[in-house]
Amino acid sequence: IIENFNKQINLDVILRNVIPMSFADGNYIMCMRGEKGSYAANYFPLGVAIVSDYDVNGRPEILIDMTELKSRLSKTYLKTKKNKKLFMQNLEEDIKENYPEEVYEAFKNGERYAKLRRGYSGIIRIQHMSRKYGLTPFFRALEPLLRLRNLYNADDLNNKAKSKKIICQTLRKEILGDKAERDGLNEMAYAHRNFMSAWKMPSVVVTCPPAVEGISYIEPKVEDIDYEKINLYRSIVMTTLGIGFLNSESGQAFTVATISINQLMAVINKISEQFEKILEEWYRIVLADNGIGAEFVPKVSIIDAEQTDIDVRKGLVELLYSKLNCSMK
Repeated sequence: IIENFNKQINLDVILRNVIPMSFADGNYIMCMRGEKGSYAANYFPLGVAIVSDYDVNGRPEILIDMTELKSRLSKTYLKTKKNKKLFMQNLEEDIKENYPEEVYEAFKNGERYAKLRRGYSGIIRIQHMSRKYGLTPFFRALEPLLRLRNLYNADDLNNKAKSKKIICQTLRKEILGDKAERDGLNEMAYAHRNFMSAWKMPSVVVTCPPAVEGISYIEPKVEDIDYEKINLYRSIVMTTLGIGFLNSESGQAFTVATISINQLMAVINKISEQFEKILEEWYRIVLADNGIGAEFVPKVSIIDAEQTDIDVRKGLVELLYSKLNCSMK
């Protein structure tokens, strides 16, 4: 029964999505629908799903904003040339086929909100501090990310400025006369044509007229970006997300980076633990639908991220020293 249920709700797909999406959004709201022999699972984005102010045994009641749901589902329903539906005929059929029964009832009755059934719905939250909604770790990384973006934009401007080639041809002041009564335009035009003719050639060899005093490049005076700042902000971003790197120059120990990595793994484990409880509640409902008592509900255990890291290290040690016969020195 449980194996069949897992296949019906595409549990393997949910497992691949629930951890990264919970980490990225800080919240992941889902709901099981169906009855004996036929089940499915829905994911509801924030805005469509709302966490109410009420909770039962520490589990918040989840509401569906019907106005927002209808707004997001408003689309052109594809039809064939014979005016036959390809997928869904209209909005009502879409909600009836793809959403829980209580949502369809709220749609028919014109309700503003639909309350998802207790036990069938669940929410995963991280860093919510006993508040209604969780907060993604990306939020804390936003400020250093914006600073990095500003540095990259400044670097682009500097590179564009450096790429511009400004060549200055200076004429002698004597061409203006003793009392600056001449404009020197003829000499200037001749010197310019002479130089540009030479510039067109692959190898530029120019013999300047006597009126030319010199030719020089003018380069923009811009300072290079401080890459130490870039590395600093990158480090802040990664540390904020729970990822650290070894720094051999500073003499940091391996445990420094390990603690930082374990912070990321701890967040992943918290997500997994919450999903385990939701899944166990679903199993309880499915078994009850089939006349089986709660004592037979299987214990759900998703692979521990920290234990996985230890297993990877053990496997590497075994490969290096037991199979490849590497030296211990």
